[in-house]
Amino acid sequence: MRRAMLVVIPLVIFLAGGLRASFLEKLSINAGYDYQSWDTDLDTIELVFTLDDYTDSEEITTEEIDLENERKNYYNQIHNFGLDIGYVVIKGLEVNAGAGLAVIQLETREVIQFDTTEPFEEEIDNLMDTKVPGFYVKGGLNFRLPVYRVLFVSVSPEVSYTRIRNMNVIDPDNDDIPTTYELQEMTLDQDVLAWQGSVLAGLDFGWISPYVGVRYQGFRQHMAHDESFIAFGDLPLEHDWELYFKPSSVFVGLAGISLRIAKHAHLELEGSLGKGFSIASKLRISL
Repeated sequence: MRRAMLVVIPLVIFLAGGLRASFLEKLSINAGYDYQSWDTDLDTIELVFTLDDYTDSEEITTEEIDLENERKNYYNQIHNFGLDIGYVVIKGLEVNAGAGLAVIQLETREVIQFDTTEPFEEEIDNLMDTKVPGFYVKGGLNFRLPVYRVLFVSVSPEVSYTRIRNMNVIDPDNDDIPTTYELQEMTLDQDVLAWQGSVLAGLDFGWISPYVGVRYQGFRQHMAHDESFIAFGDLPLEHDWELYFKPSSVFVGLAGISLRIAKHAHLELEGSLGKGFSIASKLRISL
């Protein structure tokens, strides 16, 4: 029995070490930053207001939403800083998950139209800015298929969720609040559920790998804007706004490059362009 144990224990240790090494070899850690600036459209607006003991709700019609989108341009700017982990399930297929800090700005500019000139934009009409960074989480897949020699194609779907609390509303003209109202409290929270899918074609030379492709992207951006006032003398008034935004365009072109800067480290740079643009950088370290 003792002799058998002397054989079995080293064998178990050897196999466990081999499995651990094999697992780590399939892992990668990525540190990245990306900036996005996209044209955004209003999708729906809902308003619930309470005056003293009376409560009523109103949903803005599609015609009114279309008019608002004609009268105003919305620009969404997002900064993400974070880490994610990738794991190669089988050759050519990698899963990844990550999280990090997020900062969002939603800028509104009014469109002015005259009969004799082209439309132009005024100064900033409204700016919704993050006071304190929020967070995001994401997950996705990357399926890469060699085609011929150094040529490859890849498909990469991804889903992410961003949550921002305690945002700041800047209204340069302060014309949304009637002079008869006394603002008591205002809160603004935001969350974004986003999804995208990329199809790429590139060349892999080992130390450098350029690629181009197209991306479908969508999101459902929700903004909860709650205000409380003293109105008409001393009556309490509450406005609870629910605003939803969507992308003005869902298809963008993209290009990127991956550079090997060390034996187990790659620097990846990527940009996309459509109704807006994005840039992303990532340091990828394989274990």
